[in-house]
Amino acid sequence: MKKISFNPLYSVAVVNVVTFLAILMLMVLPIALLNMKDTEHDLVDTLSARLSVVAQRSANSIDVLDVASLADPKAILTAPHKRLVSALSRIQREYLVDNAVVYRYDDVKGFVYVADGNDWFDLGAPVTLHERFPATHAAALEAWNTGELGETRLFTSGNSQFYQVNYPLKLEGKVRAS
Repeated sequence: MKKISFNPLYSVAVVNVVTFLAILMLMVLPIALLNMKDTEHDLVDTLSARLSVVAQRSANSIDVLDVASLADPKAILTAPHKRLVSALSRIQREYLVDNAVVYRYDDVKGFVYVADGNDWFDLGAPVTLHERFPATHAAALEAWNTGELGETRLFTSGNSQFYQVNYPLKLEGKVRAS
């Protein structure tokens, strides 16, 4: 009598499962990854649109005359600086923005802070974010030079991702701050 040997690697069920997994890996996984990238792109576009609206609405609550009067570092004790910090704090609370900032361009120092909603930065201090993330500098410079809204792409710092919108604040047709 001949003994029948059974090799599980040749069974129809195992071959079918392996074939199914191979098809899944070769066909479905790349489609899923592409879909994931499209979803991320759509989320960034939605974020961009929302932040653009926030920037436009927020700019209406900032007095450009106050901003223009804040050149001397001692001006942090003045009413215009306190009103600006208060307006930026309100923007952060109402629109759930991490940090609302106003800065201007100085011919010697480059971009310098005027105020922020957390009152973290000194008036006239250089914007160091632009050194760490050059794309933020390019967008800020574009907004400053053109007088139009400037945006960065999504950028990463540690485990966090950020998106920056630069809305030029104009007085008599000239950009005074962003």
